[in-house]
Amino acid sequence: MARKTLSPGTRVGRYVIQAEQYQDDSGVTYVGEDHGISHKPLVYIREFFPATLSRRRRNEVTPSRRALKVEFARALSHQADRINRYLDVRKKGIVKGFEKVEENGTVYLVTPWPSGDTLQTMQERDGKLSPGFVRSLLDELEPGLQKLGEMGLVHGQIAPDMIRRLDNGELAVTHPDRLEYCSGEGPATLADPINTPYLAPEFISPEAGRIGPWCDVYSLSASFYQLITGVVPVSAQERLEAVAEGRDDPLDMLMLDTFLDDDAALFKALEQGLSLSADARPDSIWSLIKAAEFSALPAKGEGTGATGLSTSYPREFWETNGRLIAALAAIFLIVAVAIPVFLLNDGGSDAPPVLAQNEVTDEAGEPADEQVALADAENEATAPLEEVRSEPERAEPEDELPEIVSAWLAVDQQDPDAVLAFYQTVENNPVLRAQVRARWITLESEAWVTARARNTEVAYLAMQDMYGETPPTFARHVEDVVDALARIQADAEEDTSGAETVLAEADAEALPEEDTSSPEATEAPPATDATEEEEADSEVDTEADASTPSEGEEVADVNADAEAETVPDAADEADAPDADTETDTVVEADEAAGSEEDTSSEAESDTAPEGEAGASSDETASETEGDVDVTDEADATTPEEDTSEADETELAEADVEATDEVDTDCETCPVMVSAPGLAEVSVSAHEISVAEFRRYLTATNRSAPTGCFTHRLESESIWGYTSGASYADPGYPVTDASPASCISYDEAVQYTEWLSAESGETYRLLTAEEWTAMAGPPAPGLMACSANMADQSLGAEGLQTPLLNCDDGEPYTSPASGNTLSSTYGNIAEWVSDCRDDECSRRVAMGGSWVTGPVQLRGNVEDIFSPNSRSNSLGFRVLRE
Repeated sequence: MARKTLSPGTRVGRYVIQAEQYQDDSGVTYVGEDHGISHKPLVYIREFFPATLSRRRRNEVTPSRRALKVEFARALSHQADRINRYLDVRKKGIVKGFEKVEENGTVYLVTPWPSGDTLQTMQERDGKLSPGFVRSLLDELEPGLQKLGEMGLVHGQIAPDMIRRLDNGELAVTHPDRLEYCSGEGPATLADPINTPYLAPEFISPEAGRIGPWCDVYSLSASFYQLITGVVPVSAQERLEAVAEGRDDPLDMLMLDTFLDDDAALFKALEQGLSLSADARPDSIWSLIKAAEFSALPAKGEGTGATGLSTSYPREFWETNGRLIAALAAIFLIVAVAIPVFLLNDGGSDAPPVLAQNEVTDEAGEPADEQVALADAENEATAPLEEVRSEPERAEPEDELPEIVSAWLAVDQQDPDAVLAFYQTVENNPVLRAQVRARWITLESEAWVTARARNTEVAYLAMQDMYGETPPTFARHVEDVVDALARIQADAEEDTSGAETVLAEADAEALPEEDTSSPEATEAPPATDATEEEEADSEVDTEADASTPSEGEEVADVNADAEAETVPDAADEADAPDADTETDTVVEADEAAGSEEDTSSEAESDTAPEGEAGASSDETASETEGDVDVTDEADATTPEEDTSEADETELAEADVEATDEVDTDCETCPVMVSAPGLAEVSVSAHEISVAEFRRYLTATNRSAPTGCFTHRLESESIWGYTSGASYADPGYPVTDASPASCISYDEAVQYTEWLSAESGETYRLLTAEEWTAMAGPPAPGLMACSANMADQSLGAEGLQTPLLNCDDGEPYTSPASGNTLSSTYGNIAEWVSDCRDDECSRRVAMGGSWVTGPVQLRGNVEDIFSPNSRSNSLGFRVLRE
């Protein structure tokens, strides 16, 4: 059950609480504002509030029982000490601490609000990380994490979503919420660690070893395992259980080896970092980086290549042995040259310079390499021995390697042409070539996923222009694009031929009437009232099956209006049957579909709605066919015309209001609205509802999909599979307006395909980028029930999951209401078309749901599922192009 937390507006030192972020058994994390600075920036406030020892009275944190008073005081003292140590780190690589605040009977750690992209977000957006990029990231993290270990602390929660490129450009590990002493530095905290796939074995089982910086090495290695392969690693707990049962280690190291095929040193280092034995693991991040140094000799005939983005490389013979050779050469020169010269000149001071030949230069005007070495040797030989020993080691000379690395870093990593052009310039460097090639493949794969999601000719042509004009040999999707374009063109031709067939059949049906009427129109004398009346009778009978005694007058009125509105007159009667036949066909089709377009068009041109001024049923039929006799009758009485004009204005305003409120393409189509950031498309105002999904099943004669993961109340395992659960019975009460859940990705796509066929428009799922543009970034208000997420109303149901400290009154999903954009965050997670990896075996859902708690809100509110997964927290929204 959630514990009482500080209310928004509560002051903690100079900081003011805005909302609860999340809570665990160790404490509570808040979003706050720094009121000591004029613009009041957001901060991250961690409160020490151990569930096993304390409770809250008003704002004060006190021991939960008198017997725990001493134990709570000791734990509080240790937490204050850990915070002090953290504040002293002051190195890049971890988020800095602002301040320790002692208030409300407890202690708080205040850090900057971690604004910026996490490595997990970067990988999902830009593709899997290359070995060189991983090396550069490790180098950036090293100072802070190394210092943290030296201070006797372990971060304990390092994960891909805890490593963030901050807005100031620095890379840092964030969320120091559960700092732990290294073994021997202090007692362990009295709270269980949060078990994640990145947690070190030492936190799970004391038999795995002692706690120390090597625990963070495991978490880092597990994080980069995922960032390199795109697969979440098997947790240490599962690995330990498998080993204890005599089974093979379930962590797939072969997959990591495959992705690091061109960088064996980095693979070996990460393999050691993921060892279940602490003794086999590098004991610090510095040791991990040293273990990853590229030390293999280059292949015969190849130059030394770049090691990813690392600047370390094998030392050549002269660099290794140069100083010894120089010293020996100096001794030789002293014995062989200096002594004879001294004897020949009787030790006089006017002896010629012994080593004047060292000033000889090569053709380029620079000292030859050997001459430079000899000159260095002379200087070393003439210097006092103590100075030679104390001389600092000379920095390794700069050569071609840093220039190659700098050139690669300068390349626009989002421009496939630039990446490919750079690839063609790299020759004797297989490692760097492999990384550049992998980057191009990543860009092509991302483009293919986007093009396939849009599934339009424009999207495929754009990809072909970018990636297919001169594809490299390692391109993967060139043929896929060609096949997709061929399919779309074949479908277009089929549609065109089908339309031509329909038109031909319509013409064939119309021709007999035209042949029958044409001789009459040709042979008939000039049109008389009788002739016009007969033709009008024939037309009216065809459509309305009605005639009146006043038909002659009506036809005269029609002809008068026809001349005024430039409608073909009696001189063009040879063409009239065709036009009438087409009009009849269109009117019948429109009436079958419930269309009112023709009626509203006449109302605008004739200033009288259908049925006004006492129009008879015959007149209404004539108006539907395109006649305008109602207008003539309305013209006969001016008062009625004025009334009809006023009514028409009111109806037009009502139509405008209705159009703003409801935008649908068909009776079964959802209400569509425009969204900020998506100017050229529309999205459904809410998630597809139970009623809307039922209409789809009924129209397609499908049975409801069953079998779904549903929640479990009063259980530590909150999810279980229920074979009979479905969108209409997801394990909690739903109405027709509730969002439909328990629907797989494939079933959501099938719904959009049916919707497209029904409406004639193109419907599909949103991409993750489009969803983010529609919803906007998560706001701190999400912590205060501005969206339907896991809050106290859900806790009251007995679901044992971390909860927000607010209550929106809806434990499960909320039904849709109104025709405006709603429920983007929370309520129910929404399938999007993006893949988590190139094989699309893992799909993304955005926005979180009624069960999303404060822990998940620290990330990007994304979930990953297999395409056939069904969950009662998972549904979808649609987009119309």
